[in-house]
Amino acid sequence: GKLRRLYDSKMSQIKEVIVEESREYRTGENLRLYYIPGTRGTRVLWAAYELGLNEIKFSLLKWNELKKGKYSSINPNQTIPTLEDETLDNPVIFEGGAIIEYLLIIQPHN
Repeated sequence: GKLRRLYDSKMSQIKEVIVEESREYRTGENLRLYYIPGTRGTRVLWAAYELGLNEIKFSLLKWNELKKGKYSSINPNQTIPTLEDETLDNPVIFEGGAIIEYLLIIQPHN
């Protein structure tokens, strides 16, 4: 319904902004993934490697770090995984599925 249309509209806007600048992302050097091994962040890591984003930066966290200062300011939901894009006004994306969709937008696969 209404929420889905809003989501589709926002993703369409993001695609328009990113598509032209996606050449910058060929290696993933502008991306940072916050995750804890053995969680859903592993899927994001796998997708990034499959897309050739081999230079993506990682911040490995421990469970007790989710509610502390720096990470809490990056992701107010205090959940993992989180992807931080160091370009394009520093978008921060939460939740594995949304992160993978973002990676597919910035690094089209063959």
